Amino acid sequence: MASFIAISIALFIPKSKQYSQFNFPQQITLSDWRSLTSENLAEPTKNGATTAKRYSYKSSTQEELSVDILYVDRGINLPKDLEMIGLSPLSNLLNQRYLEAVGYYVLFSDQDRAYLSACINPRGGSTVTEAQFNQNRNTFDITPDRFGLYLLGIKELRDTRCLFVIMSIPLANKNISTNITLDLNYQKLERAWINWYKNWQYKFPET
Repeated sequence: MASFIAISIALFIPKSKQYSQFNFPQQITLSDWRSLTSENLAEPTKNGATTAKRYSYKSSTQEELSVDILYVDRGINLPKDLEMIGLSPLSNLLNQRYLEAVGYYVLFSDQDRAYLSACINPRGGSTVTEAQFNQNRNTFDITPDRFGLYLLGIKELRDTRCLFVIMSIPLANKNISTNITLDLNYQKLERAWINWYKNWQYKFPET
């Protein structure tokens, strides 16, 4: 009972640690895509991001893929947080999906591009809402071992970091019906996302 009370109280202690910037690698390999360039993005610090980078790719058929990744000190909540990169799709236009061993992600289109977005968590699957993110933290962070390190001042009780990912490709086959066009593009994004997620799953930056 004492341990339960201590943990309950600790959940309401303000987080004091400030996570530093993370130096994203210059290149990240993706199956079926050739890496072109990478560039640092303006850091949207007002939204909690400390580092942001954009990666550009091209396929063997000359299709283009863009991947933005932001190192954020909180869980994301879509579609609201898509405003960080100038996107504002309506909630009812987000197609939320779930993949075993990967997690949640959303698909949507905006003007002439198709998008996939999600938050890669320090532990647990990817998430797209605050509720999903908090569930991950409750499941994977609040453990006896971590609580002991928290009392010693070594770790925060909750690891609130997130790798906020936004992938996009130009809409192709515009002469085909809208639904078929989106589905074909979403399939391409999903294949790239699975590969991207596996690259980061065991390489999440240390605190």
